[in-house]
Amino acid sequence: KPLEVVVLEEGGQSRLVVTDGHCRLAAVKIAIAEGAEIQQIPCVALPAKGTSLQDLVAGLVTSNTGKPLTTFETALVCKRLFGYGWKEAQIAERLAFGEAYVNMLLELVSAPLSIVTMVQNGEVAATFAVEMMRKHRDQAVEVLKQGLTAAKAAGKSRVTNAYLPGAALKKLVKRQADSLYETAKSITQDPGYTSLSD
Repeated sequence: KPLEVVVLEEGGQSRLVVTDGHCRLAAVKIAIAEGAEIQQIPCVALPAKGTSLQDLVAGLVTSNTGKPLTTFETALVCKRLFGYGWKEAQIAERLAFGEAYVNMLLELVSAPLSIVTMVQNGEVAATFAVEMMRKHRDQAVEVLKQGLTAAKAAGKSRVTNAYLPGAALKKLVKRQADSLYETAKSITQDPGYTSLSD
Protein backbone atom coordinates (compact mmCIF):
# COMPACT_ATOMS: atom_id res chain seq x y z
CA LYS A 1 0.00 0.00 0.00
CA PRO A 2 1.56 3.35 -0.99
CA LEU A 3 2.30 6.03 1.56
CA GLU A 4 -0.08 8.96 1.39
CA VAL A 5 1.71 12.29 1.21
CA VAL A 6 0.82 15.90 0.66
CA VAL A 7 3.05 18.64 -0.72
CA LEU A 8 3.11 21.67 1.55
CA GLU A 9 4.69 25.06 0.94
CA GLU A 10 6.68 26.30 3.91
CA GLY A 11 9.01 29.28 3.83
CA GLY A 12 8.94 29.35 0.03
CA GLN A 13 9.97 25.69 -0.20
CA SER A 14 7.95 22.60 -1.04
CA ARG A 15 8.17 19.54 1.16
CA LEU A 16 6.43 16.17 1.36
CA VAL A 17 4.51 15.41 4.54
CA VAL A 18 3.33 11.84 5.23
CA THR A 19 -0.36 11.73 6.08
CA ASP A 20 -0.83 7.95 6.16
CA GLY A 21 1.82 5.26 6.53
CA HIS A 22 4.06 6.51 9.33
CA CYS A 23 4.71 2.98 10.63
CA ARG A 24 5.45 1.71 7.10
CA LEU A 25 7.92 4.53 6.57
CA ALA A 26 9.62 3.76 9.91
CA ALA A 27 9.84 0.08 8.93
CA VAL A 28 11.45 0.97 5.58
CA LYS A 29 14.04 3.12 7.37
CA ILE A 30 14.86 0.22 9.71
CA ALA A 31 15.14 -2.17 6.76
CA ILE A 32 17.52 0.21 4.95
CA ALA A 33 19.61 0.60 8.11
CA GLU A 34 19.87 -3.20 8.28
CA GLY A 35 21.10 -3.44 4.71
CA ALA A 36 17.99 -3.79 2.55
CA GLU A 37 18.46 -2.19 -0.86
CA ILE A 38 15.26 -0.17 -1.14
CA GLN A 39 15.58 2.54 -3.75
CA GLN A 40 11.99 3.81 -3.90
CA ILE A 41 8.90 3.89 -1.75
CA PRO A 42 5.53 4.05 -3.53
CA CYS A 43 3.63 7.22 -2.61
CA VAL A 44 0.31 8.76 -3.55
CA ALA A 45 0.12 12.55 -3.39
CA LEU A 46 -3.11 13.97 -2.02
CA PRO A 47 -4.40 17.38 -3.08
CA ALA A 48 -2.95 20.03 -0.77
CA LYS A 49 -5.41 22.78 -1.61
CA GLY A 50 -7.14 23.86 1.58
CA THR A 51 -4.97 21.55 3.72
CA SER A 52 -2.86 23.10 6.47
CA LEU A 53 -0.18 21.57 8.64
CA GLN A 54 -2.63 21.84 11.56
CA ASP A 55 -5.16 19.75 9.59
CA LEU A 56 -2.51 17.09 9.06
CA VAL A 57 -1.51 17.04 12.73
CA ALA A 58 -5.15 16.71 13.81
CA GLY A 59 -5.58 13.96 11.20
CA LEU A 60 -3.03 11.84 13.09
CA VAL A 61 -5.85 11.26 15.58
CA THR A 62 -9.06 11.78 13.59
CA SER A 63 -8.11 9.93 10.39
CA ASN A 64 -5.97 7.17 11.88
CA THR A 65 -7.17 3.77 10.68
CA GLY A 66 -3.88 1.99 11.35
CA LYS A 67 -2.08 1.31 14.60
CA PRO A 68 -3.78 3.39 17.32
CA LEU A 69 -1.75 6.16 18.90
CA THR A 70 -0.71 5.68 22.50
CA THR A 71 -2.02 8.11 25.08
CA PHE A 72 1.34 9.88 25.10
CA GLU A 73 1.43 10.11 21.28
CA THR A 74 -2.06 11.63 21.38
CA ALA A 75 -0.77 14.07 24.00
CA LEU A 76 2.02 15.09 21.61
CA VAL A 77 -0.57 15.81 18.90
CA CYS A 78 -2.43 18.04 21.37
CA LYS A 79 0.82 19.81 22.27
CA ARG A 80 1.57 20.50 18.60
CA LEU A 81 -1.89 21.95 18.03
CA PHE A 82 -1.56 24.01 21.22
CA GLY A 83 1.78 25.23 19.88
CA TYR A 84 -0.01 26.44 16.73
CA GLY A 85 -2.10 28.70 18.97
CA TRP A 86 -5.15 26.47 19.31
CA LYS A 87 -7.10 26.69 22.58
CA GLU A 88 -7.98 23.58 24.61
CA ALA A 89 -11.65 23.84 23.59
CA GLN A 90 -10.71 24.04 19.90
CA ILE A 91 -8.43 20.99 20.19
CA ALA A 92 -11.12 19.07 22.06
CA GLU A 93 -13.74 19.86 19.42
CA ARG A 94 -11.46 18.96 16.50
CA LEU A 95 -10.27 15.66 18.01
CA ALA A 96 -13.70 14.77 19.47
CA PHE A 97 -12.37 14.70 23.05
CA GLY A 98 -13.63 16.34 26.21
CA GLU A 99 -11.85 19.54 27.17
CA ALA A 100 -10.83 18.04 30.55
CA TYR A 101 -9.18 15.13 28.70
CA VAL A 102 -7.22 17.54 26.47
CA ASN A 103 -6.08 19.43 29.59
CA MET A 104 -4.94 16.13 31.11
CA LEU A 105 -3.01 15.24 27.93
CA LEU A 106 -1.30 18.65 27.90
CA GLU A 107 -0.27 18.15 31.54
CA LEU A 108 1.03 14.67 30.72
CA VAL A 109 3.22 15.90 27.87
CA SER A 110 4.87 18.40 30.23
CA ALA A 111 5.50 15.80 32.95
CA PRO A 112 9.01 14.98 34.17
CA LEU A 113 10.84 12.51 31.92
CA SER A 114 10.75 9.72 34.52
CA ILE A 115 6.94 9.91 34.70
CA VAL A 116 6.63 10.00 30.90
CA THR A 117 8.88 6.92 30.73
CA MET A 118 6.71 5.11 33.29
CA VAL A 119 3.59 5.93 31.24
CA GLN A 120 5.21 4.78 27.98
CA ASN A 121 6.38 1.55 29.63
CA GLY A 122 2.85 0.83 30.89
CA GLU A 123 3.96 1.08 34.53
CA VAL A 124 1.41 3.77 35.34
CA ALA A 125 -1.80 4.88 33.63
CA ALA A 126 -1.63 8.35 32.10
CA THR A 127 -4.66 9.63 34.04
CA PHE A 128 -3.26 8.25 37.31
CA ALA A 129 0.14 9.85 36.63
CA VAL A 130 -1.47 13.26 36.08
CA GLU A 131 -3.64 12.79 39.18
CA MET A 132 -0.47 12.15 41.22
CA MET A 133 1.25 15.19 39.66
CA ARG A 134 -1.69 17.40 40.66
CA LYS A 135 -1.83 15.95 44.16
CA HIS A 136 1.87 15.64 45.03
CA ARG A 137 3.43 18.33 42.78
CA ASP A 138 7.25 18.10 43.08
CA GLN A 139 7.01 14.85 45.05
CA ALA A 140 5.02 13.00 42.34
CA VAL A 141 8.08 11.31 40.83
CA GLU A 142 9.17 9.92 44.21
CA VAL A 143 5.63 8.84 45.16
CA LEU A 144 5.19 6.99 41.85
CA LYS A 145 8.64 5.38 42.09
CA GLN A 146 7.87 4.12 45.60
CA GLY A 147 4.52 2.84 44.37
CA LEU A 148 6.15 1.03 41.46
CA THR A 149 8.69 -0.59 43.78
CA ALA A 150 5.86 -1.77 46.05
CA ALA A 151 3.83 -3.03 43.08
CA LYS A 152 6.79 -5.00 41.71
CA ALA A 153 7.46 -6.47 45.17
CA ALA A 154 3.85 -7.72 45.11
CA GLY A 155 4.36 -9.25 41.66
CA LYS A 156 2.52 -6.53 39.76
CA SER A 157 3.86 -4.37 36.97
CA ARG A 158 1.70 -1.27 37.35
CA VAL A 159 1.31 1.40 40.03
CA THR A 160 -2.18 1.84 41.44
CA ASN A 161 -3.53 3.48 44.59
CA ALA A 162 -3.07 0.20 46.45
CA TYR A 163 0.73 0.44 46.20
CA LEU A 164 1.24 4.10 47.07
CA PRO A 165 2.96 5.03 50.34
CA GLY A 166 0.43 4.98 53.18
CA ALA A 167 -2.12 3.02 51.15
CA ALA A 168 -2.30 0.19 53.70
CA LEU A 169 -3.16 2.64 56.50
CA LYS A 170 -5.81 4.37 54.36
CA LYS A 171 -7.34 0.99 53.52
CA LEU A 172 -7.40 0.00 57.20
CA VAL A 173 -8.98 3.30 58.26
CA LYS A 174 -11.58 3.04 55.49
CA ARG A 175 -12.43 -0.54 56.47
CA GLN A 176 -12.75 0.37 60.16
CA ALA A 177 -14.42 3.77 59.63
CA ASP A 178 -17.99 2.59 60.24
CA SER A 179 -17.18 0.80 63.50
CA LEU A 180 -15.03 3.72 64.70
CA TYR A 181 -17.88 6.12 63.96
CA GLU A 182 -20.44 3.96 65.77
CA THR A 183 -18.13 3.60 68.77
CA ALA A 184 -17.52 7.36 69.00
CA LYS A 185 -21.24 7.98 68.62
CA SER A 186 -22.16 5.55 71.41
CA ILE A 187 -19.60 7.15 73.74
CA THR A 188 -20.95 10.68 73.16
CA GLN A 189 -24.54 9.46 73.70
CA ASP A 190 -23.74 7.85 77.07
CA PRO A 191 -25.37 9.85 79.94
CA GLY A 192 -22.05 10.05 81.80
CA TYR A 193 -20.30 11.69 78.79
CA THR A 194 -21.64 15.19 79.60
CA SER A 195 -20.22 15.09 83.11
CA LEU A 196 -16.66 14.45 81.90
CA SER A 197 -14.18 17.31 82.24
CA ASP A 198 -12.57 18.82 79.17
